[in-house]
Amino acid sequence: MRILKVVRHLGVDKMLKSALGDKLTLYRPVVNGEFTDPTKYLRELPFDYVIKLPSKEWDIVIQDDIDSINHLSNVTATHTIWYVHGTYHTWEGFKLFFNKMVKRCHVLFPDYSREGYIKSWYQGELLSQIVLPIHLSDEYFVDNIPGRNGQVFAMGNNLSSTCALYGFKHKVDMILKLMSKRPFSIFGFNNEKFDLVSNFYKGSVSPIREHVANYSASIHPSFVPTCSFVLLECMAAGVPVIATPKDSIPLTYNKEAYVITDDPEEMAYYVDLLLANEEISKSMGLRGRDFLKSQFPWSGYVRTINEWVRRIYESSF
Repeated sequence: MRILKVVRHLGVDKMLKSALGDKLTLYRPVVNGEFTDPTKYLRELPFDYVIKLPSKEWDIVIQDDIDSINHLSNVTATHTIWYVHGTYHTWEGFKLFFNKMVKRCHVLFPDYSREGYIKSWYQGELLSQIVLPIHLSDEYFVDNIPGRNGQVFAMGNNLSSTCALYGFKHKVDMILKLMSKRPFSIFGFNNEKFDLVSNFYKGSVSPIREHVANYSASIHPSFVPTCSFVLLECMAAGVPVIATPKDSIPLTYNKEAYVITDDPEEMAYYVDLLLANEEISKSMGLRGRDFLKSQFPWSGYVRTINEWVRRIYESSF
């Protein structure tokens, strides 16, 4: 079985490569001497890739977005899988492009909200589908919970606008304003202005745990309903997570392992609690790490995606 995917998303591509192994070839196009993917600023990636395609014929191609389709315009594949990153509910150009270019495909949804949004506008035929949340391989998890620095952080590119992608911008702004009154760090590529932020780090943070494992808390003000890699990597690093509601987090809410709320004042309350008490912070970090490992076991992800891909390859749908 030979599967091809264009490098488009550092976390997703690493996850798929780790799960599918040698079956998956990751292609990183170069145009005019420059990489074309969103992570082009990184010369090295945490997985193997090729810059020249060894073949134009493949069993399965995994598509992400418009660019991945354009880069493989001369490639033929027996089967197409669409890995859904967003819902594109406000991007009419994306809807028109995908409805025109992708008539039939198998679809991997990382959560149920994306499934609902996509099905509201996609006109093509879904040959099969799977809802499979993001999982982290064992290397992301820390063995020991480190001491705390009495600070809180958020992480994301274009943080404010991305967090408000599904509305609630007033809440996002309030959360960031409340955090600016605390020892607060922001990581990521951001051109937005953040007043009174203690530490502002512009650029890539990888691997996350090497930069943030000693923080007392992490705050995730995104109103995007999926669990991001940042959120899960923070839990794996033993950092307490305070987040808005997410589709992928089980319905049984474990307040000892993480905090889920869309109330800015409640977020600030838990931040203050964790910053003031190192033992509570370390305890929640430990429970969050263990919760994630038990609820999202890597072995389960590997088994599920490989079985689904095998069925596609064998045309059992």
